[in-house]
Amino acid sequence: MRNLKKILSLALALMMVLSVMVTASATTFKDDAKISADYKEAVEVLTGMKVINGVGDEFLPQDYLNREAAAKIVAYILEGSELDAAIVDAINNPFSDVSGWSVDVIKYCYANGVVDGVGDGKFLPKDYLTGYAFAKMLLVAAGVDGEYTGGNWKLNIATNAKKAGLLKGLESVSLSGRLTREQACQMAWNALNYTPTGTTSEYVVFTDTSGNGTPDEGEHVFYRGNDAITALLMQGSNQGSRLALVTTNAGSLGATVFGLYKTSSTDAFGRTSVVYTNGKSGTQKVTYASIAPTPVLTYSTPITKGKLAADLGCVKTTDTVSVDIITDGTAAGAANLNKTMTNATSHMVNGNGSVVEVYAATGGGYKAVVINTYVAKLDGTTNTITPARAATATTDAQPAKVTIGGLDFETDAFKKNDVVLYTKGKVANADSIQSMEKATVVTGKIGKYVANKTVTVNGTTYAFAANSANATTPIVPNDGTVFTKEYAFYVDGNNNVFMRGDAATAAPTADGIFYVDGIQIAYKAGGNSDLFAGASAAEVAVRAKVVTLTGQEQVIDVAVYTKTVNSVTKYYYVNQAGVETEITGPVTLNPNINTWAAYTVENGKYTFQTLATAGAELLTLSAEYVKGTPTISAASAGPKYMTSSTVYTYINTADKKVDTVTGYKNIAIANQTEVVVVYADADKTTVKNAYVLSETADVTGSTANYAYAAAAGATVASGTEWTFYVGGEVKVLPVSLTNSDGYDQTSLNANKVYDLRISAEGVVTGAKLVRFAQETKQVSLIPGGYIVAGGTPYNLADKFAVYNVTTGNAGTADTLEVEDYVSFIYGTGANADKIVLIYIVDAPVP
Repeated sequence: MRNLKKILSLALALMMVLSVMVTASATTFKDDAKISADYKEAVEVLTGMKVINGVGDEFLPQDYLNREAAAKIVAYILEGSELDAAIVDAINNPFSDVSGWSVDVIKYCYANGVVDGVGDGKFLPKDYLTGYAFAKMLLVAAGVDGEYTGGNWKLNIATNAKKAGLLKGLESVSLSGRLTREQACQMAWNALNYTPTGTTSEYVVFTDTSGNGTPDEGEHVFYRGNDAITALLMQGSNQGSRLALVTTNAGSLGATVFGLYKTSSTDAFGRTSVVYTNGKSGTQKVTYASIAPTPVLTYSTPITKGKLAADLGCVKTTDTVSVDIITDGTAAGAANLNKTMTNATSHMVNGNGSVVEVYAATGGGYKAVVINTYVAKLDGTTNTITPARAATATTDAQPAKVTIGGLDFETDAFKKNDVVLYTKGKVANADSIQSMEKATVVTGKIGKYVANKTVTVNGTTYAFAANSANATTPIVPNDGTVFTKEYAFYVDGNNNVFMRGDAATAAPTADGIFYVDGIQIAYKAGGNSDLFAGASAAEVAVRAKVVTLTGQEQVIDVAVYTKTVNSVTKYYYVNQAGVETEITGPVTLNPNINTWAAYTVENGKYTFQTLATAGAELLTLSAEYVKGTPTISAASAGPKYMTSSTVYTYINTADKKVDTVTGYKNIAIANQTEVVVVYADADKTTVKNAYVLSETADVTGSTANYAYAAAAGATVASGTEWTFYVGGEVKVLPVSLTNSDGYDQTSLNANKVYDLRISAEGVVTGAKLVRFAQETKQVSLIPGGYIVAGGTPYNLADKFAVYNVTTGNAGTADTLEVEDYVSFIYGTGANADKIVLIYIVDAPVP
């Protein structure tokens, strides 16, 4: 059985995604990873505020800033969303080399004394900018007075830019060189936050449209200011409003133009992010960006409190550090840790299958955020899947969801019996599933086992997760034992086992479906039948004859492997039932296997097992089935509904003929036909595909294959030739009866009428006697709609056929006359009591 490729563990993937947590209002780019950590905050907030845009789906952080892009940044810093209204249309374009999108912003900056040309009526919009030039533009925009012309202009710019904080984070950048786009963002961000009065606190009164007590997108600001009494009165006079105390740089461009203020937000795991929001009075609340802090330490394996304390700087045994351990969003409270806390039981911070992120806490100390991963099987009983539901006149729409332990998670990514890994956090003080993904399945035999700790499978060692479904008794009670049983292990990308079971319980990932027609094993001396004809001699090999869904017959190589048992090498393969089978000798092709199987293939070798274990079922059409009835019945599972748009593929297992139709109304198969059904939904209510194991001829209510057997002839390779009268035609067909599906005759008799099963190659493979075909009678009277034969009246169908099979008129259509000897048959359905077909014969046949 093949091992699926490992994927990144759920907890680690979650950690990586949330380590830079930005709300949907901020722009994300394909090249986010190229943005320097020092400038990440500035880029995120400015792109969220639309001060600077990307280039297509990239930000290009290391590209240089040009003059027209600088003008756009400064113009937007000064006016924000009101820029269009503030554009000075009255003045003419003063620059002959400026055109396109940048005309208006350059005219605006020129009119407001932010930029000058370079002489000769030119601006050179595509030329790159130095740090001095951009700093001058920002100082003018921020209202920082100074002499920025003349011989000392560079010194004055550098001095004032440093005093105003414009060079914060850019200390190592040379102002005489070109600025990159990310460096320009940092300088513009500093300018936005420049204030001559410093940081202050203000009161903001919001609407609370969701009623959850926290700011949400779409809320409006009633009041913003530093008067607490006014804020309280505004809150009291507006039902459903919420009061918040925020930090802002009063008088800065960020505060006056964008209503920018800074708060904090704690996610479901307990990590606190810095949130930048628009709180301008009378405007709609918009979150510009949410910046998660960078952890100072990260662990993906179990650690003790002593290890954590030592890593946080505790050197002596008397040294302590304050740490609040927050597990799945629940805080334990700040506690002093020291490096002696190494008891493996009482001092553990986390277990296998979890991640610990350590952050510096506001006011000192640290908080250690523990994100555990849990496992569940979506069995449909304890853990369920609810499909999406469209809105109706009386019910609301319902999203698809998974429910585990009473907790809902909106998703449509899983199906019944999937094993999933998920994380939990706290939302409004209640447990909430935060993420979910399918576990990786590894199958194999155990090489080594250490109770409650590790297991080695296929050469790889896995640790049992702390939240494993088998945590108390993972496998067996003895250490160091080599096992013979194959298991399925559900693991994460960090080699932690969360659940195990028998290999048969692991849902195989099928590469395809085919019909297994036979198997042959060559043992020690190559093959001696058709599957190995012409092949190189193999010590031990397995081949199978299969029929694909396109009707092609193929010979495939089945995967074989060896094991050493008591110093003896033995050979094995996985049979159709998914069971490991020892190869002890050669076998010949078995033509009666007739198994539908799901298969996987690696390096040209196939492993397969019956579809019953691969998300499909082998059902039988109900006895009441007739052409066009959209129901497949199964006693154990109830009705399975087919649709008018489903594509159905039919494979005749006798002659390998394939037919494909769209819609159940075009199905032409007999009742009691075996059908492999593959479902489109986890609850098995809608059929996706049906693969039929029978011929495609419609024999329900049809006389198309009714034939009068005249006489047997010569024996040929494909059977005994017989002369038949079929639909008025004389046909000589070979007969080789397989006696199945109700075609129960073991041999044929002359002068009898049979319902024949005829393969695509023209071989009669099945026959059954037709009602009243076993005797002949002489017609004595033919009144309207009736015939009298042997003294008994018989009802004729409205349409009935008469064929002459006598010596002189063999196979021709004829007219029924008195004194004719006839063999006749009844119809089906509405014609069940009426004669539909009459054969005129030479003489009475007993």
